[in-house]
Amino acid sequence: MVVAKIELTPKQKYANLKGKAEAGDTQSEYEIAHYLSHRVVGANGAVELNYFDAFEYMKKASLKNHRLAQFFLAGYYEKGQGVEKDLQTSLNWFRKSASLGCQRAITAIGTAYLITSYGDTKYAGIIVKDETCKLTAYAWFKYGVTCNFYKRTDFTLPAEDELKAGGEVATTNDYIQESSALDTNRSKVSAVAGSFTKAENEAAKEITVAVSQEAIEFLAKNKYKP
Repeated sequence: MVVAKIELTPKQKYANLKGKAEAGDTQSEYEIAHYLSHRVVGANGAVELNYFDAFEYMKKASLKNHRLAQFFLAGYYEKGQGVEKDLQTSLNWFRKSASLGCQRAITAIGTAYLITSYGDTKYAGIIVKDETCKLTAYAWFKYGVTCNFYKRTDFTLPAEDELKAGGEVATTNDYIQESSALDTNRSKVSAVAGSFTKAENEAAKEITVAVSQEAIEFLAKNKYKP
């Protein structure tokens, strides 16, 4: 006898997540923040939009080294959603998330250095525009290409290595977005390197090693806490 799977409504899913989040489950804290910020289909019928509560749940998950939560927390600081806008703090969280392997955070921090090298003033006073900006951008994009990314044969199901790694397991939507960001980082590596002089190419290699070492050391000291 086949038992039909009961599909919960968004309101029921929210209630289940809230109970787990209040009990301290990190993944539930992350997911409920998306409900509160209406980033989940049907969330607007389950709970009122509340960026302030979303920020608090996302921060809880971030402090337990949930790399995807850190990426979205950085976005809250960048846009001033649920918290006062603060680009320095935003960049700090993007850097942490990137160091833990979040592809979208790697895109974000690499892009921050790249646009600064072109003269964009968004991060004026935070990132100094000099000859290393473009090289640092390349180094982060390169790190994205070389760090662990667990390919799924079925994007709805975690890969075996992904489960063994001990970190948070990406939702289907997050996996799709992360995979797309990885492709972006690959294309950025080629595009930025294509404009290097010979001297810049050599300097970029040194900065790439430094960025990778920084990320490896950060990862070793900041394990995910479910």
